[in-house]
Amino acid sequence: RSLPPAPDNDDLDEIWSSGGPDLPVTGYAVTNPSAATANVVFTLYAATGATIASTSVNIVAGGQMAKLGSELFPNAPGGWVKATSSTSNLRGFWLGGDFSTVEDGGEAVSGGESEFVLPIISANSEINIVNTSPSSGGVLIRLLGAEGEGINDPEVRFLPASGSFKSRSNLVFAPADLARAT
Repeated sequence: RSLPPAPDNDDLDEIWSSGGPDLPVTGYAVTNPSAATANVVFTLYAATGATIASTSVNIVAGGQMAKLGSELFPNAPGGWVKATSSTSNLRGFWLGGDFSTVEDGGEAVSGGESEFVLPIISANSEINIVNTSPSSGGVLIRLLGAEGEGINDPEVRFLPASGSFKSRSNLVFAPADLARAT
C-alpha cells in the first residue's frame, strides 16, 4: 500500500501497532520503488505516548528492508511503532506472532481514521487503538449487534498524544454477550 502524505507536513507516515512481548518477534518490511535512497525513521512509543527509542534505516533505490523489532529496538519493552520518511511512494507491512498459536499482520496505514469497524469480534479478540495525533483525545468504543443495535454501554477511553490502548474485548465489554456482536 502506498503511504499517503501526513496531514501536517510533506513527510510520509506509516503506523504499525505492536505490543509488549511481541515486539522482538514482530517483523517490519519496507520497499523503496523510487529512484533515490530513502531514509526511514522508526520511532517506538509507550502506551503513555512517551518516545522509548528511535532508529534510522536507509533503503537504497529499488531496494527493500526487513527487520525484527529486536533488531530495530534492542532490549526495548514494547509499544507501538511509527515509521516516517520524506521519500514518497514507500510501501510497508508488519507481521508478528509465534506462528503456531497466534499470528497477525497488516499493511502500513496512515492513521487519522475517525471511525473504524471490527467486523468480527470474540471474547479473545485483542483491541489495539493508537492515537497518532500530537494532541490527546478520547475514543468511543461501541459494541454493535448484527442489526446495528447497541449490545452494551459504550466505553470511553482517554488516549494521550502518541499514546495507545490495548485490551482483550471481554475486558472492554464485560459483561456483554459477545456472541451477539458482529
